[in-house]
Amino acid sequence: MERFYGQPLVTAAVKDLVEELEPGVHQFFPMELYVGKEYQRTDYFFNIAQRLDTLHKTKTYPLNSRGMWSGPSKGEPFAIVFDKDKIAGHHAWRDKYLPGGAALVSNELCARLQDAGITGLFFKHYDES
Repeated sequence: MERFYGQPLVTAAVKDLVEELEPGVHQFFPMELYVGKEYQRTDYFFNIAQRLDTLHKTKTYPLNSRGMWSGPSKGEPFAIVFDKDKIAGHHAWRDKYLPGGAALVSNELCARLQDAGITGLFFKHYDES
């Protein structure tokens, strides 16, 4: 997987897996990739079109007064926990209360991507409750 202006640039295989789980939810813009004038392949600019509130509000800390995860002070404990009920039925999103706009995927989509042998992705597991 590549990145283009901070957004994922994915293969047709990734696009197909996402579309299988969430048809018509996200946007995929085809981008022809060249080295010099030589065509290499077509990948897709993946616009994750869901911004959700999926943090578990009592198990995630520290949260600021607006409910946004504020990150710990140096040496302080912290936890990011997602709410299973809020995630249910969603497979790719950005959480509106996590700074930085990280792309998040469901455990199911993660497993399908790994089972398909998709490379170039980095996954970090977070607890759910």
